[in-house]
Amino acid sequence: ANDNASGVSAILEIARILYKQKLYCNLQFVFFSGEEQGLLGSKHYAKFLKEKNNISKYRLINLDMVGCPQLNPGLVIVERDNNTKLRYNKVRENDADSVKFGNIMRGMSRYAGLQYRLDSIYDSDYEHFEEEGSIVIGAYDGSGQEDLNPHYHDTSDTASLIDWNYLNAVTKMVLGTILKVARLPS
Repeated sequence: ANDNASGVSAILEIARILYKQKLYCNLQFVFFSGEEQGLLGSKHYAKFLKEKNNISKYRLINLDMVGCPQLNPGLVIVERDNNTKLRYNKVRENDADSVKFGNIMRGMSRYAGLQYRLDSIYDSDYEHFEEEGSIVIGAYDGSGQEDLNPHYHDTSDTASLIDWNYLNAVTKMVLGTILKVARLPS
């Protein structure tokens, strides 16, 4: 449920809200399978976009596990592309823009009633897009720690564990981030 129906539900709600909004850019809402099997879905889609020169991608927000903040109550982790490890940060030229984009999301956290912690991207579907030079950020609840979370990657990860108020707040934060960026002329 949290890994990753929580991210899927947030994206679906954001898409529903934005459906008829006038924005300065096109949005794509994409769901990937195969994250736990080597990021296969996102790898395939990043390759598809690279091969289709008429499809541009500029910014990406990754939502992976945004519904169970038990390890970090009321706190959202805003991930930015500034990891010092080359494995997670292959294109350094986009780091400053990612940090700025992450700061927009960080600013939206207060409107959603969330505290935030800044961190770096690692081990999720944004990696192949970062490799292609896209500006990437993510939101994460911090519950992906097997030694602290007995439900991580387990069949016990059920809807009964979702903190619906928290998931709603993260969804609002991400929606605010998109609106802040997508309503501005390029």
